[in-house]
Amino acid sequence: MLGSHQLVLSLLIFFSLSKTNFTISMPELLSSIRHKLESCLNKALELEHADMGLIRAFDFSSNKLVVVMEKGFEKGVPEPFREATPFDSSACGRAAGLCKTVVIADVMQDIGLMPYRDVLLHAGLRSIKSVPLIHIDGTLRGILCMICRQQRWGWENVIPVDLLGQITACIV
Repeated sequence: MLGSHQLVLSLLIFFSLSKTNFTISMPELLSSIRHKLESCLNKALELEHADMGLIRAFDFSSNKLVVVMEKGFEKGVPEPFREATPFDSSACGRAAGLCKTVVIADVMQDIGLMPYRDVLLHAGLRSIKSVPLIHIDGTLRGILCMICRQQRWGWENVIPVDLLGQITACIV
């Protein structure tokens, strides 16, 4: 979860990037952000023809990527992948560390995920694409992760930049 100082900053940025009326209540605002993230995640999954996905926000105080929105996981995000850190062996950790899109076409052939193969297969994850969400100031703010139940070779970048920007604006 985002720290309170990051939440306040996120709300200020959200207000500055939108035409939101300042009379909106905190629960309404949080609901609005949640709705926007859900809408963006649904659009990304549709564009990428992915079965499940998640959005992670980068928590600067703990140096962790924390799940803020997920969709399609029957039993939730598998335990070893609920949190990630830059440069860890997960696709999200690699994308965060490198600040580049990471595609794992088949988790069964990825050496970094070898210790987690059983967990991944049990959860129905076979291919993963993690896209870093970079703020206009160049800092990592989160990760958009899309997952398929089948191997996915030749996974191209089809997510429009404006959609990535909308997600980033919500989690800043």
